[in-house]
Amino acid sequence: MLSNIGKNTMAKQNQWFDESNYPYLQEHSSSHYVQYPQTNFEKSSQIILNGKNGTYTTPIKQMQFQEFDKIFEELQNYGFELAKYYVENLGNRCSKKGYYQKCKEGHDNFKPHYCHDKHVCPICNRARAKTNGRNSFHTIMAMNPDYVGHLVLTIPPEHPICATRQSYREETENSLRSLAAEFMKAHFPGYGYVCAVHSWNSKAPLQGPHWHIHIIIPLIKIGKKGQIVHRNGFRSKLDFQIMRDTWRKLLGMKNEVNLNYGFSKTSIEKYTHKIRHWCSYIARGATVDINKYLLDNPDFEMTDYRVRWFRFHTDPIRNNYKRIRSYGLMAECKRGAFLEVCNSSIKIVQGNISLEKEEAKKLYCYCCGAELDPYNWQWHEGFISRSNFAKTNDTWNMYTNLVTQV
Repeated sequence: MLSNIGKNTMAKQNQWFDESNYPYLQEHSSSHYVQYPQTNFEKSSQIILNGKNGTYTTPIKQMQFQEFDKIFEELQNYGFELAKYYVENLGNRCSKKGYYQKCKEGHDNFKPHYCHDKHVCPICNRARAKTNGRNSFHTIMAMNPDYVGHLVLTIPPEHPICATRQSYREETENSLRSLAAEFMKAHFPGYGYVCAVHSWNSKAPLQGPHWHIHIIIPLIKIGKKGQIVHRNGFRSKLDFQIMRDTWRKLLGMKNEVNLNYGFSKTSIEKYTHKIRHWCSYIARGATVDINKYLLDNPDFEMTDYRVRWFRFHTDPIRNNYKRIRSYGLMAECKRGAFLEVCNSSIKIVQGNISLEKEEAKKLYCYCCGAELDPYNWQWHEGFISRSNFAKTNDTWNMYTNLVTQV
């Protein structure tokens, strides 16, 4: 029997909100760290003059960065890939401020300064998801399961539990988590898991709610005799049918319901990337998918109807609302003791996270590849060219692809 050991300190200070740390910039893909603005749909005409330097700031909390008078065509000249709608609706962009330094060859390198808005800003939303995803990934891997499963439980839009009003979002999420817990007791009894509820359709994120639940399951638990039990991730067609029937009955539906399940082996490196993908994918917010959709559809018209759903999917439910939650042996009060049973520890998890962060902090010149001095960054204000961003060898999966059934 495991004892409660209290909350661990694995998720201490979030490095993305620490200006002394560096953002992670990927060299091999131009779409991961493009420059996006935040958007204030309702009060875009209200701006306040900043007497310090003569620029403008917006009046609400997430708009604390300076505004620069640049139109969409001018931004393109700076090398920015931007969702046109976001540019045309007043909003500051991450990386209008940043840091720079010259390499030994004299090339100017930049790294952006983030605006810290994890809900509205796509860059900060992505950074938050990456931090949470990394913590989940290393915790799961430290438990040494042979397989990890990923389950998606979908709720039909006609189901009465599906809220379409902002005020009912929290109630809906709590109800869905309870249903997911019942499902897990039936088909994955005794296993810990990480759970997140999403309200949007990744392929069409500016429409009405598409409620579904993501669950990541390290397939390792303690047996009745106290032994460690490893489970194979494979499930037969009959298992799938039984799982769908269970989910349909829990929802009280007569017709078939949608359920997707995939699994990955942990001993093969190429498959562990899939687990990383799952961990960061479930932690992301709707803003990431909305930005991608707008970039892929530059002529897309943002009607009042679509703005409504933008707000529905992106506005925080309330302050300090916890979107990503862990249960069973993955719960914060139990994971430390379970890690010890698995011949591991929270200290090992923290060490692996720290090693990955340290390696990813190393930045290199975008032009000649020389390693940059981590203590020589100087403050920079104004637009910076994305093509001059310092590079890194960080290979964390950036969840650009939709998770599908395996």
